[in-house]
Amino acid sequence: MSAEKVERRPAKTVELVAGALIIALTATVPILSLFLLLVIVITGAVATYSYIVRHQVPLSYKEAFRFGALTAFIGGVLTVLVEFLLIKGVGYNPSIEKIRLLTEMARTLPPADAMKFKDMLSIASAVPAEYSFVDLLLSMPLVGIFFAPFSGLGARLSVYILKRQARRSAPPVTRP
Repeated sequence: MSAEKVERRPAKTVELVAGALIIALTATVPILSLFLLLVIVITGAVATYSYIVRHQVPLSYKEAFRFGALTAFIGGVLTVLVEFLLIKGVGYNPSIEKIRLLTEMARTLPPADAMKFKDMLSIASAVPAEYSFVDLLLSMPLVGIFFAPFSGLGARLSVYILKRQARRSAPPVTRP
């Protein structure tokens, strides 16, 4: 029997947890949540960049996508858990606060745009009055799955940028 060489990589825990916390914070603070998808993409990119630079480990595009997606999945699960705890613990519903914020923004729109915005707001404001434990269990993986591809794309972008920088800074190859 031949022993296969298994490549061990440094743990990604610090970057995963930091990225997940940033996503959860962004999603639960009403004014920040307006930029949530952008933050998710940037979080995937920054978490991947941080991991690669800190450990000096190259990642393929596939590995980077998985890493970014896992970061956002954990962030999505954590977001739902934090919102559930806020609703049940102190009676604060971040989703309702987001709707109030959007309503205030709509008041400054011209009348033609306000009608379109009002229609979109009525769809978005379908917030359930009660949030049960079953809702929590169903929402956690769904939100995580929704967030994952965005962060995965950010992670791939980070690898692309780092590989491009490495090609530019590499010394030219001379042939004999």
